[in-house]
Amino acid sequence: MPPGFTVGALSGIAADGEGRAAWISGWNYQDQSRTTYLRRDGDTWTVARGPAGPASAPYLNDVVPIPGTTGYWSAGMTRPAPAPPTEAYTERFEA
Repeated sequence: MPPGFTVGALSGIAADGEGRAAWISGWNYQDQSRTTYLRRDGDTWTVARGPAGPASAPYLNDVVPIPGTTGYWSAGMTRPAPAPPTEAYTERFEA
């Protein structure tokens, strides 16, 4: 499966309500302005971007489903370097 970007990292995977791979969190080196996800769409994967927000170059470490909902949480850092001024960063979204 091509990731939809050439330089970056894939960091976490989450299942849907039936236990199938549904979302993969990632980091797109060439466009660090928003978070990057791969979203399963039937038998294919598409690139989905997180919201523009206060984090200048967010880097996700993981994505997990929220039990009993169609939502997901992702967590990471406001920048790809784990040193100050980097802070914890989260996003919540509905599938």
